[in-house]
Amino acid sequence: MEKNSFELMKLLEGYKLEVYTCTSGFKTIGIGTNLERSGIEDTWKKLGLIEDLEAVLNGELISETTAKLLFNADWEWCIKKADERASKLGLSYKSMPEWHRFILADIVYNTGSINKWSKVLKNTTPKDVLIEARRTPHKLMDTRVCKIGYYYKLISSIEHARKIGLTYSKYLV
Repeated sequence: MEKNSFELMKLLEGYKLEVYTCTSGFKTIGIGTNLERSGIEDTWKKLGLIEDLEAVLNGELISETTAKLLFNADWEWCIKKADERASKLGLSYKSMPEWHRFILADIVYNTGSINKWSKVLKNTTPKDVLIEARRTPHKLMDTRVCKIGYYYKLISSIEHARKIGLTYSKYLV
């Protein structure tokens, strides 16, 4: 896992230790872990989480450790999918800069796939990657991509973001 992924995703996604309903209508916890997805019971057992899943679904809080474990499991899956897609395109995911890998994994985290985003994989300049990354199917906002760019020091200000084409950026981390 990337060294700053958990903290940055907390800023981008939000973070709750109690169940909430996400914008897609699913019971969710931590940093966007869907508790209604197929295989969640197996994931819960595999991670050896101490909280009872049924109790959590009924309102019991989880610990920060549990939130991190759930996020790490989800994030590792996203990295795997981004790496697989890069390999199919003849690219080396592991040799890309950390900021580029984060953006690719973030697209998978938010859309479930990277298959349609070859330009994000193939582009190498921060400007081109950031511009393409904002074109995900769920219309990730310029602000999110701007925050990622700012976090990795690819963007210095909102004005800089707008100059490179992130026209709807509203704020930075």
